Amino acid sequence: MNSDYYGAFIKNKIYESDFIKLNFEELKSKISEYWQDDNWGSDLPIFKKNFDLALSDLRDFDLNNREYYYIEIEELNPDKIIDPNFFVYLVCVISIEEKSNKIITLTFGLD
Repeated sequence: MNSDYYGAFIKNKIYESDFIKLNFEELKSKISEYWQDDNWGSDLPIFKKNFDLALSDLRDFDLNNREYYYIEIEELNPDKIIDPNFFVYLVCVISIEEKSNKIITLTFGLD
């Protein structure tokens, strides 16, 4: 099955320049900043728990030696998001590490 969307992202409108390249410490800091938004409701503890669970599941990877590409729905041009958009939040992280030949994708969202 082929989809033109990834969550609320319109795939053919998303470019490399839409992502922020981060190291692991910068990624954790960016996520922490994201959590500081005043508009969070009861779903914030769920996001935090899921983020911690994802990191725990990835404990066998050397997370400090990977590159992370971060994108969040609030920072995108609205033309790159489905309309109507039902997502309260949507964050995607793609991680690569040249030596391991493994790609990690993390997606956190609430629709």
